[in-house]
Amino acid sequence: MSNGIKKNIKVGFLNDFSGHWMGGVNYFKNLFLAMQMLDNPKLVPYIKKPGDNCADFLLKYVKLLPSSANKNWHYHLRKVLTILCGRKFNKQDYFMKKAGVDIISHFWGEVPEHTPTIAWIPDFQHLHLPHMFDDKEIANRNQTFMNMAAKSAAVILSSNDALNDFKAFAPQYVAKGKVLPFVAKWDGDIYRRLDKMHKAVSQKFSLPERYFYISNQFWKHKNHQIVFSAVKQLKEQGTEVVVVCSGNTGDCRHPAYFQELKDYIAQNNLQENIKILGMIESDEVLYLLRNCVSIINPSLFEGWSSTVEEAKSLGKNIILSDIKVHLEQNPPAACYFSPSNAQELAQIMRQNWENSSGGPDLELEQQARADLPRRFLAFARAYQQIVIEACEQKPDVSVITVTRNLIKNNREKVFIQCMRSVRRQYGCRVEHLVIDGASDDGTLELIKKYAGKGWIKYISEPDGGIYDAMNKGANLATGKYLAFLNSDDYYHHRKGLSRSVAELEKHSAHYSYAPVRMLKENGRLDKSHPHRRPRPQDVFVEMPYGHQSMLIRKDIFLKEGSYNLAYRSAADYDLIIRLVLNRYKGIEIPLNFVSFRMGGFSQQNWENSVTEVARIFTELYRPFYPLREEDARQIYISKQMPEELSSKLKEFLC
Repeated sequence: MSNGIKKNIKVGFLNDFSGHWMGGVNYFKNLFLAMQMLDNPKLVPYIKKPGDNCADFLLKYVKLLPSSANKNWHYHLRKVLTILCGRKFNKQDYFMKKAGVDIISHFWGEVPEHTPTIAWIPDFQHLHLPHMFDDKEIANRNQTFMNMAAKSAAVILSSNDALNDFKAFAPQYVAKGKVLPFVAKWDGDIYRRLDKMHKAVSQKFSLPERYFYISNQFWKHKNHQIVFSAVKQLKEQGTEVVVVCSGNTGDCRHPAYFQELKDYIAQNNLQENIKILGMIESDEVLYLLRNCVSIINPSLFEGWSSTVEEAKSLGKNIILSDIKVHLEQNPPAACYFSPSNAQELAQIMRQNWENSSGGPDLELEQQARADLPRRFLAFARAYQQIVIEACEQKPDVSVITVTRNLIKNNREKVFIQCMRSVRRQYGCRVEHLVIDGASDDGTLELIKKYAGKGWIKYISEPDGGIYDAMNKGANLATGKYLAFLNSDDYYHHRKGLSRSVAELEKHSAHYSYAPVRMLKENGRLDKSHPHRRPRPQDVFVEMPYGHQSMLIRKDIFLKEGSYNLAYRSAADYDLIIRLVLNRYKGIEIPLNFVSFRMGGFSQQNWENSVTEVARIFTELYRPFYPLREEDARQIYISKQMPEELSSKLKEFLC
């Protein structure tokens, strides 16, 4: 259970901060600046050392994560942590542990196993423009995005348009989607700084008095070609305009693209009309944005356009392709055109060129300056709330284990194996609740030891038997799903719970079950036991699967009255039949992930179990067919049901 929010939450960012993607660097600059703008900031950002000096300016907003220079030393320390904590620490987990980081934000890639993580999917461009990607990259993006959705506490999306794509792409994880449109802002009085730069920038770049400006990387989907085609049309019609472009000229997916643009400029004699500056300083970008005739963003696809946000925050008119995200951003005084229609763009450019002498849009600036503090504060608050909610997020699964005098019964080692197997579950959030029945043999000290390590939560008090203790655990649990794992059983597959949760969410099911690995008392496999292969069709004559493999929604478990304490050895079977008769949806998980040691209470008290099952049959089948307890007992022993009862149950379920 959460004990409230820490005064400061250390947030780690493992992104690649370099000039290869200045749009991303500027995105994080805005995010880090926003964290500092709150009256009561709770977040402290940590980043990796920037990859080049293009991103060094970020260091004034953040702290650095530990260096990975001494790799051999780090490797051995991670091994020690793995042994001490009983779980694997990968590189990311190790760095987070060393820095005391509470959560990783805006993560992209294979999600760390043991550090809470907020994923970031800026856009689903590959679904809309598949011709811009090769088949391998599309497959990799699909797999990566799905893993991020499955394993992260939340997924940040930059727009409602991206959220709609996320809903279609991963409907089972839609609740994790959090829309966070960023807002552009700058340190200090940006307008005064830009005024002082006028002469220096104009001379440095030999700027004409009037120009349009494109501030996009030279990536193919940014669609510079349509602007160059519009400039060509205007030139042929007698209107000479100038377009200034800045940005990284490399496109890793289409390395020949920039040269193709240069060839187009040369072939059409547009050298005086199109001026390419390459990478320039951030304040120089802002100067060009502010003083142009109009900003142009012709992009075929965006997650949330930095250029548009800068135009909104500066107060500058902009010409935009009419893609959904640009319409959602909705900057003041925008003009829209089809990104495939050069003639339509040329008409807008001619009109703006003829009606503007360039320079600041003073009315838009006044409006932007008045509105920016409110917009930026809303951005900062929204992000902080996402992080807080992710840190507080409830577990997916609460695993409940009942104990009583383990040491006296020589079960200390198997209990530790049970705890370790829960601790090592990967891919979903898990809490492990140990419900102890007031042990008096040293078991409680053992439990406290592992509770102190953070492995488990526990209570210890007298109870009315194993099912009473399980019900207590269910009431204390905070997870969406409940799993009941005996103290001498264990999960032998690390993804058993995460696979179960994923399938439950995908199919909107109420409970799940799976094959169980049955172990004889000597530890060898029992290949003959029926629980190895679930047979839900036999539910009305025998226990169809082991409760150890089941996950059940907590709200359904409590709604159905939990385990019936009238039964001391067969209450799990009673619950399964009730779930079926009440038409709850169950699904089989095709993964054997639980090892069950035979010889428990119900098996040691076989005769009592048969009597209880007969009572269960008599009680639950009464609405369909009157059974004497002797007849009910025979059904369980023979595994055969009277034809009339069988027909009525089938008819009811249909």
